[in-house]
Amino acid sequence: METIDYAERSAILVTIVRYELLKPLQDIVASRYPNLTRFIAVDSDDEAKQYKKIGMRPIVNRSTPKGIDTVCEILRSQGIEENKIQSWVVRRQSQALEA
Repeated sequence: METIDYAERSAILVTIVRYELLKPLQDIVASRYPNLTRFIAVDSDDEAKQYKKIGMRPIVNRSTPKGIDTVCEILRSQGIEENKIQSWVVRRQSQALEA
């Protein structure tokens, strides 16, 4: 974990969901890096509940293009203004429709 330098991070994002691998690590990560927000991108409310129970901050991806919900939540956590986030969302969704 030191190679990633978690101590200097305010948040991490897990995008590949393997609960059985992640669960045993969460106590270690939480104790070593108590101020680290651990986001995880999931596809359902049921998955979100499962990850929330082990101290992660789940984000259910519902919008198009996929991943926009995740990006928005991380930007909010970093103090980016909501109007700037929404402006970016509109641009990104317009680009996706044009493609």
